[in-house]
Amino acid sequence: MPHYKETFIDDGEVDVLRVLRILHQHGYEGVVIPDHAPAMSCPAPWHAGMAFALGYLKAGIAVAKGNKELLTQLNKGLAEIKANGTYQQIFDKYFVQ
Repeated sequence: MPHYKETFIDDGEVDVLRVLRILHQHGYEGVVIPDHAPAMSCPAPWHAGMAFALGYLKAGIAVAKGNKELLTQLNKGLAEIKANGTYQQIFDKYFVQ
């Protein structure tokens, strides 16, 4: 990696959901620890960044393999809030640019 930049867990150069799938496929039973979330503009910036990362990891684990209906609903909801601007409003309110 030529340059290091802190990003949110869903916005970096690593496909975190793919990593979780590979770990699961190989029977990994250890821990996955998120680290280095970007600064956020809120009273508890580290805690908020860590909460986002942990929530993302939990959501990635929560969709069972083969549960295409749930995955489709989650992807549809995310696409809707990105399309109507809600995602950007949340991002702009809570994250330092």
